[in-house]
Amino acid sequence: MESSIALVADYLEELGTSVTRGEPIGRQVSVARRAERRMLAKLGSNTHKGAIFICGILVMARYRTDCDDEGALRCAVSRVARQVAAAGAPGPGLDSRGGRVLPVGHRVPGRERGPG
Repeated sequence: MESSIALVADYLEELGTSVTRGEPIGRQVSVARRAERRMLAKLGSNTHKGAIFICGILVMARYRTDCDDEGALRCAVSRVARQVAAAGAPGPGLDSRGGRVLPVGHRVPGRERGPG
């Protein structure tokens, strides 16, 4: 657990550096993808992929918001999420190869539910 948390901390430090340097969002997406690959290589699973994704969105949005207003932060999160999607980053519902991942409990039309 401590190893995975350390990897996320390293990612956030690298992302913060990229954001404060004013690097383009494509660079920040690359930082996130590299963090996911490092976690997979070192731990055998990508335990915190969702945390990497959402923390990245929040860090980028907060940096772009010059005030503490909750509404402004919401708008910035929305803008950044659209920019990340436009940059071709896999997000929730997609794996790192762009394959579809269904949410827990999702029912595929035409298939019967299993026992329980």
